[in-house]
Amino acid sequence: MKKILILVFVLSVFGTGNIYSQQWEKLNNGLYGGSITKIVIKDSMFVAADYGRGIFISMDYGKNWREANTGLDKNVLSVAINDSVIFAGTYNGLYTSTNNGVDWNKVSNITDQIKCITTQGSNVFLGTYKTGIIVSTDYGHNWEIKNNVIKSKTTNCIALLGNKVYAGTNGGLYYSTDLGNNWKTVSNDNFWNNNLSYGVSSIALTDSFIYIIIGYRTYISRDNCATWKKITNADGGDWIKAIGNTLYFKTHNDGIVKSNDEAQSWTDANGNLPNKKINDLASAGNELCAVLDGKGVFISKDNGGSWSPINNGLTDIELGNIINIKGTLYVSQSGFSSYQSTNNGNSWSETNNGLTGVFGSLCEHNSNLFIGTSTGLFISKDKGLSWQQMQLDKIYPPIYGLASNENKLYLIHKLFSGRVNLSIDEGKTWNDISETQPLTQLGSIFSIREKIFISGRATNDSEQNGVFLTTDDGKIWKKVLPDCMFDFAAIDTTIFVAGDKGIYYSNDYGGTWVLSKLGRDNPFCRGIEILGHNIFIGTLYGVFLSKDFGKTWIDLNYNLEHIDVGRPIVKDGYLYVVTGSGSSVYRLDISALSVNEGLQPGDISISPNPSSDFITINFKPSVGSAIQIYNTLGEIVFSVGTGRDLSAKINISALPKGMYFVRIGGETAKFIKN
Repeated sequence: MKKILILVFVLSVFGTGNIYSQQWEKLNNGLYGGSITKIVIKDSMFVAADYGRGIFISMDYGKNWREANTGLDKNVLSVAINDSVIFAGTYNGLYTSTNNGVDWNKVSNITDQIKCITTQGSNVFLGTYKTGIIVSTDYGHNWEIKNNVIKSKTTNCIALLGNKVYAGTNGGLYYSTDLGNNWKTVSNDNFWNNNLSYGVSSIALTDSFIYIIIGYRTYISRDNCATWKKITNADGGDWIKAIGNTLYFKTHNDGIVKSNDEAQSWTDANGNLPNKKINDLASAGNELCAVLDGKGVFISKDNGGSWSPINNGLTDIELGNIINIKGTLYVSQSGFSSYQSTNNGNSWSETNNGLTGVFGSLCEHNSNLFIGTSTGLFISKDKGLSWQQMQLDKIYPPIYGLASNENKLYLIHKLFSGRVNLSIDEGKTWNDISETQPLTQLGSIFSIREKIFISGRATNDSEQNGVFLTTDDGKIWKKVLPDCMFDFAAIDTTIFVAGDKGIYYSNDYGGTWVLSKLGRDNPFCRGIEILGHNIFIGTLYGVFLSKDFGKTWIDLNYNLEHIDVGRPIVKDGYLYVVTGSGSSVYRLDISALSVNEGLQPGDISISPNPSSDFITINFKPSVGSAIQIYNTLGEIVFSVGTGRDLSAKINISALPKGMYFVRIGGETAKFIKN
């Protein structure tokens, strides 16, 4: 049985009836890391935060991590520890936990964005977006706004040294010697007047010096803020931190550098880190802890000379799509590398096979494999073991779709001026065949029997949205469906497409289409996977299965923690999905659903096939005693008892052309009416 599948992306909505109670398994073993933005450390407790995914906590110096988000708004901007209390500042207010993150309580009278949190003993200082500075002197039980003389309430950073508190705002630098009851400005001379348009974004304090970042420049004061001097070799910085006697500076593009001579000279502190996108730095006793964009938490015992990951259980990576390449599962990490599993998802390991970016569509063309990703087009000549990125002229990532037909390879690319290209030399050179098609945002492409289908949207003319067909490699494009489709699949001569309104199918290669609404209007399907005559659908509200071409649906979401799933795939009796905005891979055993790749040979035979008038059905005596013929909507179009016969000749001349299924007992076979 031949399958042609294309991978695409979309949101979806949809409902169902029956529920399948088989339990999903979470398959995150080895999928560790994440885009941690903040980290704080107190003794053996490490608290890491990520905007959108919440808090992760380790109680054993980062060796093992757990998610800690019960009751918490996951849009965490800042985090701090004060003795036994953890504070999490979010986009919508402040949360506290007194039981090591087991659960969280929202502070009811604080609803502003909490940009920064600094603690000292029982004192807690919050820097907010609109409210200014909020202070508690009793571990967060009571709070008071303390903003006298502070003009701009947007507070980006707060630092403490001894009895002095410094606050960096969009209106300059302020300090207080009485826990914020009274503030004094140090922003009243020509230096500040020339720099305040940027605001103070970072502060670092040592016993003798104060360092600040304003816009793209870093300054030092050696006389308690009376005068400031620009540090000429520290431009383009994101943050600056003083840890012990060492100053650490995060550059825009070159990672972190360190200085032990008052910022007069800098040395590299990136060591063997996998990237230079360091979001935060903290002291862990005699060790240094860094959090990286996409790669999680790393520890250094030599002040940044070398680093080791400490990500066990830190499942904060943003996963893209999951695909099956020659029996090996791959899942992409958004913006970074990919992971592979050779044991049906039981464990994962990071790959170094050359693939980068979020996976788009996979295509087998002649003897090679091609895959389009968010970073470009890749080719494998060894069945997916290794990949090389192709150097393309005027082909711009992301590569959204690929399709193969005989010796021709097609791709779609370029987000806001969607282009269709054709190659006849294994992707070495490409010709643009999209000049006469109106779509500007292409979502998918599909090829079958010299017919090329594309689907997408027209930015300035919504009437042009839909599916277009060409039979002459782009000279003429014809609109065949009015709706934007997001996934194509084919079994033999029947084409299926999934999109906004449901699933359409065509038995005449796109000439005519029939819509299955999946039980409701506008289900917005993300993607489809076809196994035999079974259709699996991934939607914003979970995964669903139809065994009768859309007539009824089975809910497959029992115990699925996150039901906003991507496109499902089937392998070795399991259904796989990426869920929860890309946070986890799940697997479902579908053996109890009685779905299979094909038909058992010899149980039912149909001849001739295809046929225009009569078919003869032969079957084993153990199969059943009634013959039913279904169309692709799951409707019974013919039914007859078999008696003691093991053969039946049936007149099908009155049936419309297309694909049909013969069911006898629990066995099924198909035939084509031509």
